[in-house]
Amino acid sequence: MKKIISALVGPILVLSISGCAFQNLGTFDEKDNSSNKESPAVSSKTVGDTIVGDDYSISLNGVRSSSTGLLSSEPTNDNYLLLDLTIENLSSEELSVSTLLMMELQGSDSRRYDIAIFAETSSPIDGTVPAQGQIRGEVAFDVKDLDSYTFSYKNGLLADSVQFEIPATSINQ
Repeated sequence: MKKIISALVGPILVLSISGCAFQNLGTFDEKDNSSNKESPAVSSKTVGDTIVGDDYSISLNGVRSSSTGLLSSEPTNDNYLLLDLTIENLSSEELSVSTLLMMELQGSDSRRYDIAIFAETSSPIDGTVPAQGQIRGEVAFDVKDLDSYTFSYKNGLLADSVQFEIPATSINQ
């Protein structure tokens, strides 16, 4: 019985303690308007724009759609959406780029869409970018035909994401 209780109490204690780490420990003062404010939202970027972070930049050069992939594979949804990206490493260390871990696409229907592994891309964007170097390639998603999409990129597992808005009118067929 003691083993069962200790097996239950241990995880509860860990969750309770870790929850405290995420509390805002600042104080609220009605007269002081500067404390506890969130930073303003970044204006949205679109096709042709570049976002510059602390140690990287990412450009969405163009977007196209395709209805066939490698070995005549077809998308599960309506089309493959292929995003032409350039990622520049502004740091003095190598940068690893992983589409599965760092990139996400959400449609105007609020659904997230999967990366399409079997879509035919001109060159994959995955790989290592040397210090002060850059890589250009495509990432593909299996999507439904929608009015717009939001592409998100995280430059690391714990980094905040940056976003590009992609209206359907900017997609090349």
